[in-house]
Amino acid sequence: MKKIHISPPKRLPRPSIVAFIMPVMILTIVYIARGVFPFGDNMYVRMDFYHQYAPFMKEFMRHILNGESLLYAWEYGLGTNYWAHYAYYLASPINWLLVLLPKTYVVEAMNLTLILRAGIAGSAFVYFLKEDRKESMPMAVFGIIYALSGYYLAYSCNIIWTDGYALFPLVMLGVKRIANGKSAKLYAVSMLICTFSNFYMAVIIGMCCILWLIICLVSADEIKFRDVLKAIGRFVVSTALYVGICAVILLPVAYALMNTPAGESDFPEKIEWYFAFYELFERMCMNAAVNLKGSDLPNIYASVFSLILLPVFFFHRNIRIKEKIVCGVILALLLVSFDLNVLDYIWHVLHFPNSFPARQSFFYIFLVLSMGHTAFAKRKEISPKVLYIAMPVLAAACGTMWYFSGGQSFMDGAVIYLTTILFIMLYGILFLLEIEWDKKFVVWILLAVCCLEIFANTYVVGVDSVVSRHSYMEDDAETAWIVEAIRPEEGTFYRVEEQDRHTVNDAGWDGYYGASYFSSTIPGGVKEWYDAFGMRNSSVSYSYEGATPLVASLLGVRYVFASEDNFHPGASFTEYEYEVEGELIHLYENTQVLPLGYMVDEGLEDGFEYDFYSPFKTMNNYTTAVLGSSDELFTEVAQYDVLTVETFDVNAGAGEATDDSENVENGRAIEVPAGENVFIYVTTYMDEINVELRDKSTGVVEERSYDDLKFRKIISLGIADYDRTVTVYPADEDVDKVQFLSYVMNQEVLDRVYDVLSRQPMEIQSIEDRKFAGTINVTESGVLLLSIPYDAGWMVKVDGVETEIRAWKDAFMAVELTEGEHCIEFTYCPAGFRAGLAISSVSVLIALAILFKNRIKRKVGK
Repeated sequence: MKKIHISPPKRLPRPSIVAFIMPVMILTIVYIARGVFPFGDNMYVRMDFYHQYAPFMKEFMRHILNGESLLYAWEYGLGTNYWAHYAYYLASPINWLLVLLPKTYVVEAMNLTLILRAGIAGSAFVYFLKEDRKESMPMAVFGIIYALSGYYLAYSCNIIWTDGYALFPLVMLGVKRIANGKSAKLYAVSMLICTFSNFYMAVIIGMCCILWLIICLVSADEIKFRDVLKAIGRFVVSTALYVGICAVILLPVAYALMNTPAGESDFPEKIEWYFAFYELFERMCMNAAVNLKGSDLPNIYASVFSLILLPVFFFHRNIRIKEKIVCGVILALLLVSFDLNVLDYIWHVLHFPNSFPARQSFFYIFLVLSMGHTAFAKRKEISPKVLYIAMPVLAAACGTMWYFSGGQSFMDGAVIYLTTILFIMLYGILFLLEIEWDKKFVVWILLAVCCLEIFANTYVVGVDSVVSRHSYMEDDAETAWIVEAIRPEEGTFYRVEEQDRHTVNDAGWDGYYGASYFSSTIPGGVKEWYDAFGMRNSSVSYSYEGATPLVASLLGVRYVFASEDNFHPGASFTEYEYEVEGELIHLYENTQVLPLGYMVDEGLEDGFEYDFYSPFKTMNNYTTAVLGSSDELFTEVAQYDVLTVETFDVNAGAGEATDDSENVENGRAIEVPAGENVFIYVTTYMDEINVELRDKSTGVVEERSYDDLKFRKIISLGIADYDRTVTVYPADEDVDKVQFLSYVMNQEVLDRVYDVLSRQPMEIQSIEDRKFAGTINVTESGVLLLSIPYDAGWMVKVDGVETEIRAWKDAFMAVELTEGEHCIEFTYCPAGFRAGLAISSVSVLIALAILFKNRIKRKVGK
């Protein structure tokens, strides 16, 4: 008898696999289209990715490969609590895998992990959806939407948040299991990973967990008071347990953040609404550009598909009314929280974000999609009337928004509103066909259209800011050579800075001890000191840009290197030139650099005051206090309004105009004699100025421009061996007149200040990652001042006796010393680290005991 072979039916890929593969494929196609390496010469390093995460990751790789400490680092901002830095920016488990890759491709590796995280997010959402329902392909579509939502496309450049976003569906599933009386294991483990990856994101997720627990408890089939109490108790205990395990991260970070500018944030006194509520509708539409800075509008796009499903959910006859009410209330609360300053402040962990608005919007997207899937899963019971009403209403809303706020021209709104209207009609028609025909292929067409929408939206607004890989790394080889050539020898210490920097965190990228730092963990006292001394700073950064020779000396900056010959620091610097791989490098050595620690008079701290309007007055206050005289370091230069002429008349005197003048310009000028080191400080709020330096004897003009001036900083115009007229013009179109302070520096006064401060130096005997030792011969008792940011984690022993360290001007470390020779030893351990480690250890033991107890119970039960 002939055997007949029957082939088994072909199985489609698992939805969870599809939800992983599709976002990865879509993003890969977009990366190829954007020419991202290796498909071109571009890199996706937008905003904080450019300025923080890339340098931080490269420095982290260097720390691990060299076996350096994770507790303290000298590279950033004069020295920093590296454990808090690590906890905030680098603690993701994925980063440990990147250490195995070549540092040359660190950005590409991070880009790859971003793509993979999107895939994980898609799979996690499918895993969440199939908890209560049979796994089906539509779940994959909802996973793809979640993976490539407006939140991901906007905030993927903030790579430290992507772990929490990818794992969020698992956290919500864990909470749901708790509400259903099941194990809290998934919730605790997923939150543990989220917290270790980024504690800030974990705090926001924790607030979402509370709201989601309320939704789950209220939406349950039956609500028994005893079951509610048990669920709440299990939630609280498991939360306390994972928080305890994370104490080694959370406690040191809490101590560090209390010392930052953000730690001084105050609760809003008045209620404020950011924008008109109807503006939120555009943020839900297709192709709406991502919003990262300059506006408080959230990134809440979750597909036009979910926009159609929302009214279906609320008008669905077979969805419980209590579920509709609780979901509707929480959804409304989230929408209000995007707009209301008080709720915005609370959601962002008692802080107002200065960019990346509405960071909790991922919960809104998750909630909308989970509600949408509930409605879609029950699509057979959808009343066609709902769609007949929803389609024209949503289309009319798009048309109205297009008419009133579509932009400068018709086409500005077409990309958003026309495509949204198109997909509203497509989804509505397909829904109606599926209800009437009950044909499976219609569902597949519907899902295909949804995938097309997600791809189109990702292509239009995703990965929309790339930079040239060549320009980002163009001077890496030259910098590596110069850094290695001037690296401090063992037992010595000094700092290095770069004039032509790419980012504030170039020290981390290039591997030298720097004086600049851009991080949410910066110490507030140092930031204030930089501000008062005229250096670039913000609420999350301080930079060497704007440093004068006095500041370079005080901060122990021995070398400054530059690729262009437009830096003229003054007579206290010696210039060298090196040719490296065909490029000319200018190296400036500070001959008046102060050591890491030196003695100052007891009364110096109270003897001078900051002047936040004029940094020159601050420095004059400081130098007169050091010298104990009225001699000032900076002398003001008089300014006058000028008339610009087309042809220079060598006979025109200062402030005079020739007959060739055609129009009055909006600049101001100063006269600078030969040999004077001149500095200006722009006080007008503007971004850029143009400067014209004219040789008074020959009429030769040098033109320069300076930007990034909204972060105020001193501008050094340098020294020349001829008399000059310096004219400053505003480059911003919306600025009519520029105001600035103009001063010249007295080198003789600087020499005397250096002589006083360098008389009693601390000699470094040894220095490591988190400890250093030195000796000092104190001829007159006073204060040992160190150019190290004050941190409660430092401990000092003077001649073997533990001695108090205090904050000098709330910025630097200071130790009181008596006359005589002293041996001094400093060691560092982050404040809260030991206590956090103890709490974490005990919590781990408790968790193991609970697991062991539960395992015994299961075995006995069998």
